[in-house]
Amino acid sequence: MSNPRITLLSYYKDESRFLRAMIESAIDAMDMAGCTTELLLLDNGSTDDSRAIAHSFDDPRMRFLDFDEDIAGPDLDFGHENTVAFEACRGDLIAIVGGDDLIFPDRLAIQVKSFDQDPLLDVCHGICLCIDANSNKTGQVMSSHPYHEYNALRIMLSFCIIGYPTAMIKRSSWQSIAPFGGGYAPDFWMWGET
Repeated sequence: MSNPRITLLSYYKDESRFLRAMIESAIDAMDMAGCTTELLLLDNGSTDDSRAIAHSFDDPRMRFLDFDEDIAGPDLDFGHENTVAFEACRGDLIAIVGGDDLIFPDRLAIQVKSFDQDPLLDVCHGICLCIDANSNKTGQVMSSHPYHEYNALRIMLSFCIIGYPTAMIKRSSWQSIAPFGGGYAPDFWMWGET
């Protein structure tokens, strides 16, 4: 079997309240992507029924990495956690969605189109619409500050301009900076490196 174009990566721990809705939204987005996809679910030591929920889906595009303990460890080395997750991704593009997030149905298709139109693009992201535990919009929008290649690093000194659960990155770009650094804030580190 050849590698998919996109790996949609989600890692979670004790997200049983939200996980089923996330997986359903991910499957919808994969169906609309217009290319080959996989959903890689990393259970980071859940003690609730999250793992059972994830494994209850019967979709051949899904793969599982199940850990009995939090791989970030007691020092919260999320860089290590991200390295383990990203090394397991097979897609040319890696999209990220949290275990407690929903994904817009057309997100993957839009992002792939952006990569197809600009071969120099390394990272693509969007905005986050915040929802409550019942999937109702809260009205809060987490959007990125307008930036370009000349001021992105300066802006990132103040806050992270890329919403992690909206990001897609070329696997080759990640491999050029691997493994993750950053300890507690590996996404901040990754965006600075790419």
